[in-house]
Amino acid sequence: MKVPARQALQMYCAHLREQAAGRASNGELDLVNERAGLAKAQRERIEMQNAVTRGELAPVTLIEEVLSKAGGKIAGILEGIPGAVKRRVPALSGDEIKNIGAEIARVRNIVASMSLADLRDSGAESDEDRGAGSDEVIDA
Repeated sequence: MKVPARQALQMYCAHLREQAAGRASNGELDLVNERAGLAKAQRERIEMQNAVTRGELAPVTLIEEVLSKAGGKIAGILEGIPGAVKRRVPALSGDEIKNIGAEIARVRNIVASMSLADLRDSGAESDEDRGAGSDEVIDA
């Protein structure tokens, strides 16, 4: 099919204008999508900077450090419970105090093995987390 030279020149110029405007895809590079992606990344970066400035975000390493220190303090408090119970209720036997210590250790191990996924799925509490299988009695 032959196209008159004038029409071919007009089609070629229109094609060049589309490419220059970024509306036409040139092989693997789609300028429209690239510009949109860049604008999105810039917007997300600015939103993150604003959140840091407002104190809504903190570095992961800082959060890990705080949680580690808090966990250490909590573990120390939990470890002292059996001795405190024995002092307050001297009538308890050694086996009962040992059972209290075992329950505290069980809970401490559950918390120590938690992950971010567990926190996201906190609505689905397992039998172990609720204490199923223990001798606990709950009055309704």
